[in-house]
Amino acid sequence: MKKIHKVPADGLKGLQENFLADLNAGFLVFLIALPLSLGISQASSFPAVAGVFTAIIGGLVVSLISGSKITIKGPAAGLISIALASVMELGYEKTLAVVVVSGALQALFGFLRLGRFADFFPSAVVHGMMAAIGLMILSKQIHYVLGVAPHSKAPIELLKEIPESIQRLNPQTTTIGVLSLIIMITLPFMKSKSIRKIPASLLLLVLVAFPLSFYFELDTAHQYTFMGGTYFIDPSKDLVDLPNDLISAIKFPDFSAITSFASIKYIIMFALIVSIESLLTVKAVDFLDPYKRESNADKDLWAVGLGNMICGFIGALPMISEVVRSSANVNAGAKTRWSNFFHGLFLLLFVAFATNLVHHIPIAALAAILVYTGFRLTSPKEFRHVYETGWEQLLVFIATMVTTLFTNLLAGVFAGLLFKSALQLLLGVHWKNLFVLKYNISEHGDKTRIEVLSEVLFTNVLKLKKLLNNIPLGKNVELDFQKAEFIDHSSMEKIRQFERNYSAKGGNVDIEGLFSHVAFSAHPLATHKIFPNHVVLEKVLNERQKSLKKYADHIGANYKPDNAFDLYKYDGFLFGKRLVYRSNRIIYQETKDSPKLIIAEINLVEGAQPTSKRYSTTTLLVNNLIENIPDFELRKEDQLDRLKQYIGIDDIDFGDYPIFSSKYLLKGNDEEKIRELFTPQLIKFLEENDDYIIESKHQDLLIYTEKQAIMSVSEVSQLFNFGKDLLGIISKNQHSNISEDIEKE
Repeated sequence: MKKIHKVPADGLKGLQENFLADLNAGFLVFLIALPLSLGISQASSFPAVAGVFTAIIGGLVVSLISGSKITIKGPAAGLISIALASVMELGYEKTLAVVVVSGALQALFGFLRLGRFADFFPSAVVHGMMAAIGLMILSKQIHYVLGVAPHSKAPIELLKEIPESIQRLNPQTTTIGVLSLIIMITLPFMKSKSIRKIPASLLLLVLVAFPLSFYFELDTAHQYTFMGGTYFIDPSKDLVDLPNDLISAIKFPDFSAITSFASIKYIIMFALIVSIESLLTVKAVDFLDPYKRESNADKDLWAVGLGNMICGFIGALPMISEVVRSSANVNAGAKTRWSNFFHGLFLLLFVAFATNLVHHIPIAALAAILVYTGFRLTSPKEFRHVYETGWEQLLVFIATMVTTLFTNLLAGVFAGLLFKSALQLLLGVHWKNLFVLKYNISEHGDKTRIEVLSEVLFTNVLKLKKLLNNIPLGKNVELDFQKAEFIDHSSMEKIRQFERNYSAKGGNVDIEGLFSHVAFSAHPLATHKIFPNHVVLEKVLNERQKSLKKYADHIGANYKPDNAFDLYKYDGFLFGKRLVYRSNRIIYQETKDSPKLIIAEINLVEGAQPTSKRYSTTTLLVNNLIENIPDFELRKEDQLDRLKQYIGIDDIDFGDYPIFSSKYLLKGNDEEKIRELFTPQLIKFLEENDDYIIESKHQDLLIYTEKQAIMSVSEVSQLFNFGKDLLGIISKNQHSNISEDIEKE
């Protein structure tokens, strides 16, 4: 089993050990959280400061008691539609009472250990709900980008109203909104890596929002003419409205209507949606965590519930474990829960001492951030990704989304669950097996064999998960699905997740019997079904796979086209992304004692659902290095890296080799050993072959390029040759050092 690097300590010891890393991550998350919190508040018809209050409570209070280490707690775009509807129906103070009671209900969920029920909700239903939320956000906020307050309330009617808003647009606020939107859209496509690292919201505020706010004098009520038309600027409508002191912004809930049908409806909606989103985010961020820590879902649910009770009592928005900021937190190098704490502290200091600056943020700029967020939630890519998992998943996705748009989130989720159950019955699942799981389990020494005898569905997968979680670590587990006539997508996710996690902890998992099934798509987690009289066909290689096999045969390597989920082999490497599976492996090893070179196509998810980015890339993993080499990371240096060096972030340079030192960023904890490894021969070799990023972790090497795409066969050949040459130089250097040590003795 791969050795995992040291897990950061928790509590005050963790603060002491990782102060600078968590402070840096907290500051970067603060830059993202400030405009998002303000924008979500405005969109929810809460006071602008309400969302900031939520993020502050999430950072300063909930982070210290939560069951997760690096998830960020705060307001979320996914709750805008519920909060807005509640305020419009009940009013602001009565909605605060709803938030308090729903928080108590969430805390109760945690006490009752109901966190496991997040696995009950199929991903197609959750994604359909989020897509509907995205469309709701987009349809509303696009009008504010144009500087216009819409008349309609329903998403479809709001979309129809866009032409009218274009005719009524305010040129100055529209300029701010459109330029902000352009920054949000184009930044991810910038070629400069250093520019892409800058938070889009920070770039938006610095380049557009603040300068144009002052230039157009948005803080002063006035009228102006443009192309023959007269337009009005109203600071109370065009700029963020913050009170002069935070104490005066505190509002208390009104419980007078808490037992009404409307209040109970929103209590259930808040409690259910907050719980589902939070639990799914916590699990997604656990995948991103480079230290592979497992969150306590029930404790986290309890902590978020308590946080929401506090939020409701002081006039703040409800909070969840938030996707975008948590992903940014991981990518910024957060080590412990203190990064969340620092993000809340920075927010508190900023709104307390920079109120006037916050007041100059245009509403149109915040609306642009939300429009971009809404589009990502409901973009065509989401439809395509769902379709790739299977046509039936797309039907469930659309059914959930459409029902949500025309009713509400609660009705949409239940409609999605009912639709998926009905669809499975139509596909041949027996209704008696919806909530029943039949299996045989046998033990033979260190071997555990489980034979599944009935369909495995989202409605009974919790029983399978409980069964698998009770297997002691270190066993050889066989899962036989030959007699399971139907395995849905949700169940395939849980099965592969168990395979990955159990193997990473030292066990071995063999999944058998799927050869007799027909997959509903080429996706590795697609629904599988046994059809009567189905003839199992031998896997046919496509043209690319044939070329890869031919190349593997040429170099004397083994070729394996199938998907593999043993991704614990990549633990510790700085992908900053979630690895899903690998395929098209070329495995080369000269002798049983030689290092093993594995070229594979790695499928990754950058960020967390539902705003994630998915792609595949080719890597070379070198296992079982005989030489004792230090941990390091080597990649091309960019402008941001050079800037960091000026503020004291080290880069190991070699004065005698200025070309190498200016070209590469070299990092590692043991500088002395790194300097011993990087001999003149190795430095010269790397100067001539600068296409690759190299990481060394615990006697393993990972070699890849910045290009987020699968390599051609010729590029695979170049990668393999580079790896062999690199190992040859390292081996020669190590043997030379050993000889020198012997001579000295």
